[in-house]
Amino acid sequence: MLLRKAARYVRHPSLVGFEIERRSRLREVSKFDFRPYTSAPISNNTYISLTSYGARLNAVHMAIRSLLMQSVRPSKVLLYLDESIQRDTLSDDLLDLEQYGLEIRMGYEDLGPHKKYLFAFQEFPDSLIITADDDLIYPADMVESLLTAHETVPYCVVARRCHLIGFDAAGDLLPYEKWGWEHKDAFSVPSRRLLATGGAGALYPVAAFDLALLDIEAIRGVAWPADDLYLKFFELANGIEVAYAPNRQNHPYQLEGPRSDALCNANVAGGRNDAIMAELMCRYGLRPSYFEEGYRVTSS
Repeated sequence: MLLRKAARYVRHPSLVGFEIERRSRLREVSKFDFRPYTSAPISNNTYISLTSYGARLNAVHMAIRSLLMQSVRPSKVLLYLDESIQRDTLSDDLLDLEQYGLEIRMGYEDLGPHKKYLFAFQEFPDSLIITADDDLIYPADMVESLLTAHETVPYCVVARRCHLIGFDAAGDLLPYEKWGWEHKDAFSVPSRRLLATGGAGALYPVAAFDLALLDIEAIRGVAWPADDLYLKFFELANGIEVAYAPNRQNHPYQLEGPRSDALCNANVAGGRNDAIMAELMCRYGLRPSYFEEGYRVTSS
């Protein structure tokens, strides 16, 4: 393991600086004292929502600590857990954070990664919901950067990491791995072609959506492993565009321990995202041009 890491740093020297910053942020997060932390402003009606499961529950408190340690604090951090998880199995490190702004919500249907947004949308329909992942440490400006971009384009989804959906010369959709990954612009320009990747931090103005258009059948079925892709179609159904939220670090720091790489690798390298895109486009009767034109999609 150590030899592999050393070889990677030799091939990519810039990773050394990133690793130093990661370890520094981890130390800061682990030692932070929340008790006197009252000076940071709170953004009312703004909630961070995430989910966790299995062995990752042992470290999720670190991700949540970083979400509570923001330059602009959310109203609450919401952790959604499915019905298989009992409160007495949760760690003291996690439960201790309830006094500082964490709200643990239990007993939900297991909808996989969709738990990070769906129930928050339904329970806080007039709020701003920011999605996050349970195995990442977030920079202190994550919430502030998203709110700044939201003020510029209040009826759009804004995300700190976006991919530009790609098309070939004939106008057909390119494979997911050939899209314009990590597309950036300096002005938060909205586009239907941008895909928000919610794990890095994405803000959803829930009141702008018609929640009746949530397709629970698709979420339980074809879209189960791919929340970002499903949300793209949900945005299209509502006529809502995506904009990039300018930031210095669109890759949050990875926590040690169980990771979501297996799901990510299957979705991308395994080609599952392309199959899911094709099935969703067929389900809603979409053409590639719908990512450019002002159509709204409806379930067939």
